[in-house]
Amino acid sequence: KVIFAQRMMGNLNRANLLPPEQHAKAFSGAKNATMNRLLWQDIHRTLHWPYATALVDLGDCYDAMYHGWNVVSLLAAGVPNCHVKLMLIALQTMGWHLKTGFGLAETSFRGSEDEPMMGMGQGSSAAAPAFSVTSLLQTNAYRRRGHCEPVFSAWSGLLLILAAIIYVDDTDILLTDMTGHDTLEQVFHRAKIWQQAVYDSGGAVRPEKCYWTAV
Repeated sequence: KVIFAQRMMGNLNRANLLPPEQHAKAFSGAKNATMNRLLWQDIHRTLHWPYATALVDLGDCYDAMYHGWNVVSLLAAGVPNCHVKLMLIALQTMGWHLKTGFGLAETSFRGSEDEPMMGMGQGSSAAAPAFSVTSLLQTNAYRRRGHCEPVFSAWSGLLLILAAIIYVDDTDILLTDMTGHDTLEQVFHRAKIWQQAVYDSGGAVRPEKCYWTAV
């Protein structure tokens, strides 16, 4: 918790390195993400701009993280190599005892060096920070493909360039279509690019919880 949740996330926040799309960070939250999405939609309705959103949800958020990607993201976030190696080796080889209605299982299942277990573990203090920096790389990869939307603050006129609105693994991909002709094709295209970024990091989307809206 000290290394990942406090030091690493504190350094990223102070250096302003976390993307504005991700709302699972200090001084933000789910309410901020919802409010920003509603304001973005209200501005488009007021100006009569066609728009679409693709809501993409990931499956097994913390449990479907590939450690090879985690190593890259955590080292890039400034975590010492020894700390990253110690945590990931423990997760890959630790034993698990299942507790059921019949009591605690005497035998355990575990990973090994040849067949390591992946994921960051639900309840781990390092899981959320590790996912945040993984999401950072996903978002930057998506932005570099040029898929960003201008957002103007209603009061100050401040310009923000957002690729999506994200809270942990819940992602709203934004699309403004000034022509009104290519909205659906573009939203499908952007959803596929985001899906590929998720697949590359070891994750997967949940089709039953993904949908799109066009206005």
